[in-house]
Amino acid sequence: MLKQKEEFNTTRHAYLVKHQHDLEKTSMSMNAYLKLDKSFLLEWLRYHRVKKSISSSFIIELDRQIRDSNSFVINTDSKRIIKQYNRISLIDLETKSYLYNIETLTDLTTSEFTLSFTNDSKNHIKLSDFPLTIKNATGQELVGHQKLNRWFIEHKIPLEKRELWPVVSNSNGKIIYIPNVAFMHGLSANKITLTVVK
Repeated sequence: MLKQKEEFNTTRHAYLVKHQHDLEKTSMSMNAYLKLDKSFLLEWLRYHRVKKSISSSFIIELDRQIRDSNSFVINTDSKRIIKQYNRISLIDLETKSYLYNIETLTDLTTSEFTLSFTNDSKNHIKLSDFPLTIKNATGQELVGHQKLNRWFIEHKIPLEKRELWPVVSNSNGKIIYIPNVAFMHGLSANKITLTVVK
């Protein structure tokens, strides 16, 4: 019995070493997933410390959903297992919220975005818009006549990026800018460039 356990541990260790690069990833394409063997899913969840009780029936059902479903979100105790846009991802269960109040024309760099004020941007704000509030999107914000979440879906923005997408509001609480959405000028969601008009 002890010899069998040692053999199992040796085989498992060799498997973990062989697949170390793939195990470290928190997201992968369906094509990459389908090239891996059936043992990978269990080891991937263990590697990322998914705290759900991982039974063989859970792994079989999860693998079936990954292969057959277009999209899903499964919450575990510590992570969300997500399939969307032909990718499988593990993301933290808790979404990081942020809220910044910008009182003056001061550039700002955070872990979520970079804010800079320039003279050549097409995204104009007025001094009367200050103080600005920048917070992460809820998806319920209105862009024209549709909710921001609809825009996210149409543009295939992954859930983990949607939850951190910045929304800029003026001193009255009115949304004045959503990167890539309210102004379609090729800006990225982590770089906000605004021009102040006097």
